[in-house]
Amino acid sequence: MVIKEKHGLEQGAVMQLISVLTKRYPLLHIEFDKLLKPPFPDARCIVNGSPVYIEVTHIYGTEVDTRYLLGRKGKAKPTHKERLGASCIPLKFRYLIPLNRILQKKASKTYTASPVWLVVRNGLPIWTEEDFRSHILDIVVPETHPFQKIFFLCGPRDWFGMIELTNSEL
Repeated sequence: MVIKEKHGLEQGAVMQLISVLTKRYPLLHIEFDKLLKPPFPDARCIVNGSPVYIEVTHIYGTEVDTRYLLGRKGKAKPTHKERLGASCIPLKFRYLIPLNRILQKKASKTYTASPVWLVVRNGLPIWTEEDFRSHILDIVVPETHPFQKIFFLCGPRDWFGMIELTNSEL
């Protein structure tokens, strides 16, 4: 993935998070500060006057879904047959298995900044918050992880909704 594309996706996810949070919590003051480079998390925001670091990741369903949704061209462009095959995989498996894998992977990381929020954005625009909530028992957040908050953006736009996967207060 090209760095410019990666940074655009990260900033887009942070801006979507900010939009959803400000609608849900009108007294919360949150603003994007800047994108960061490793070993730091992906971005820094200012929340009620204090820095909060944001680690961003995305799920897109299958590898074929990912190539399609990211607009891959040439040999990387998924064929009609590949897209048809991916569409036959039940959504529960296209969504929940990749989500749980990412949560497990991110839980094992350590960060040089604190506090860190994890933002997982779903890029496959089929299910909304209501659909994910109906499968909430299938979403596995590891018991130990380095995040103060974990947010799941249920789709690529605000209206898909958001689920807070941790119980800590904002």
